[in-house]
Amino acid sequence: MYGIKLFGKNKVSSFLVAVQLSVILALSMMVMLTVQYRQKMYAPIETLLNDLSGDGYYVDLSGVDTPSETNIKAEFEFISDIYCFKYDIAESDSDYYDIISCPDGLIDKLSIDLDEGSISDFLENTSNYCLVTDHSKEVGDTLTITIGDDTVSFIVAGIISDCQSLCGIRGEHYVEYDYRDFYIGYDSNVWERDIVIAADSYIKQAGISLACGYGFVSVNSDNLSKTEIKNEMMDNGVIVYCSTEEFTKKQCGIYKSAVI
Repeated sequence: MYGIKLFGKNKVSSFLVAVQLSVILALSMMVMLTVQYRQKMYAPIETLLNDLSGDGYYVDLSGVDTPSETNIKAEFEFISDIYCFKYDIAESDSDYYDIISCPDGLIDKLSIDLDEGSISDFLENTSNYCLVTDHSKEVGDTLTITIGDDTVSFIVAGIISDCQSLCGIRGEHYVEYDYRDFYIGYDSNVWERDIVIAADSYIKQAGISLACGYGFVSVNSDNLSKTEIKNEMMDNGVIVYCSTEEFTKKQCGIYKSAVI
């Protein structure tokens, strides 16, 4: 009788241990996959940060009058470089689009799911390929759009899948100012216009200036202190959130624990 009871207890104990080990294994896998996912989503922003030279700031440039890269550099002579996605509203013969230009060197870092096509055709920054959310288009179609007085044509390289986070601009703003600011939660049921993602180099080659949004700026001035530089930017429509050094430090904990 004692042997039967002992066998029963051992059976229950072994079952509980197996359950505990299964839970631990499942949680460990979830943590590992989550960290890998967030590291991948942070990769484009990390690339932007690595390209910075000198003192840098995390800013929102959309409040500047005519916030094109050329005009911003002309207005703030101490800004040496701007690292950000750019955007505008474009018009075609039949519709309107939100166009986003992706900085050179970041295209292969973007995490974009496609229903059709291949992002490999989009990896050449000098080529006139684009990615679109417009499912009325087909891969290989020519898309001609007008931005202001300028017209530019693209070849559709891929059709972007619905309901995903797209790296670009106009994302939700987070209190801690982290990499999630650069993401758009795209859902065709609620998004007003279809999106076109293009290479920044081709946009510039076509002579088109898009508006700057969230991004980083490098500053360099022998005549102004850091406080004077920040004050001048803030007095003229730039929202200065923090230095790039502070931004980077925040990501060490945020991008591993925060859900997009």
